[in-house]
Amino acid sequence: MLRERRTGFDRRNSRFSPFQRRYLALLVALRDNPVWLLAMLAVVNLLNVLDLFFTIRALVSGEVEVNPLLRVLFAENVYVAAFFKAVLILGVSLLIFRLRRFRLVLEAGVLAAVVFLAVFVYQILGAVRVLG
Repeated sequence: MLRERRTGFDRRNSRFSPFQRRYLALLVALRDNPVWLLAMLAVVNLLNVLDLFFTIRALVSGEVEVNPLLRVLFAENVYVAAFFKAVLILGVSLLIFRLRRFRLVLEAGVLAAVVFLAVFVYQILGAVRVLG
């Protein structure tokens, strides 16, 4: 069996747009600087905890969880749902860190950061609307 050696960074096309070049530079920086990647993954995990906090507050006020799996877990036990959510994101973060040499894995980490940031902004705007 042959071991896969390609990492996704060995592209030979030099016709990248300026955005694509910056994006690739970001991925290379995350690959080559483990501290930066750890910082990004720590932010993802912090945003996950904040999302959990906002979700619990919304559930207490009568809202419904949108995620079907977490909806079932929250209906059974809040602590089990919180543990599952925290451990899942922490596990994925560790996997991303371990497999950081692969471009697709780093892209998944960047996507997670963007999604959690968007969810956080959405929840903050919702909280401001409710309070204001």
